[in-house]
Amino acid sequence: MSVKTQGTELYVVDPANDAIIKVTCPTAITGLTGSRTQVDDSCLEDIAASFIGGRVQPGTMAVPINTDPAEPSHVRLHEIFRSGEKFNFAIGWGDFTGGVAPGPVPTGLDSAGEFIFPSTRSWLSGNAYVADYDFNFNADDIVRSTVTFQLSGFPEWEPKA
Repeated sequence: MSVKTQGTELYVVDPANDAIIKVTCPTAITGLTGSRTQVDDSCLEDIAASFIGGRVQPGTMAVPINTDPAEPSHVRLHEIFRSGEKFNFAIGWGDFTGGVAPGPVPTGLDSAGEFIFPSTRSWLSGNAYVADYDFNFNADDIVRSTVTFQLSGFPEWEPKA
């Protein structure tokens, strides 16, 4: 079974006050990468190298947006970029019952500052900082940006119940 991307929503926790911010109008969310380093565990008598998996090196997540200076979530993301602060983020999948956005939203934060999710949709969450926030002004177009999140640690995946 496939899951449509329609209805996908992105949330970030504001590092200044722990408010949950819904990022308005992302046009894609790509990346969420991480690759495992390799550790050489070869012995001198081995004729070929042998490796085991090492630590995961978190990658980046790119979030293109249709940039709007009147949109508070776009302005606040740029302020968070300038501050360099880390924050938690969550991606709510479009697999919720009804399938018409907005979908179920995080219901708050627990005592550790982690999202509390309703079980009626799938979630990907993690920790990051904004590594880049570019502005693109092209002829006969709208202003667009790509917000690049540098991931820290493993993203967590919580499939819906």
